[in-house]
Amino acid sequence: MGMSKKSSRRILIDGHPYRWAFSPDSGYGVVIVESETSNGQRLVAYCLPYPDATGQKIHRSVTPGAVSRLVKRALETGWEPNAAGYGEFRIPDADSWIWETDASGGKTAPE
Repeated sequence: MGMSKKSSRRILIDGHPYRWAFSPDSGYGVVIVESETSNGQRLVAYCLPYPDATGQKIHRSVTPGAVSRLVKRALETGWEPNAAGYGEFRIPDADSWIWETDASGGKTAPE
């Protein structure tokens, strides 16, 4: 069963349509991606919150550009979005897959 269109966003990556959603869960941010055209393997990526200026932990904004980068890296490492019967493809620490580190060590979203 695919993701609800109401609670997810559509993204086109290299000509293939996907649906994605972001949800905070137990202190993590979870990015979920699946093919829009097949009921294949689901991508589940966990992102750690980071402290803001006051020390409160918050999640970075997950943009379509960040999701595109995540999907491309997952495909390179074995994610099979069109393969039915596979379990979830999990990325336990997706921060390095989504955000690049700038010269000061801070994380920035890819362009």
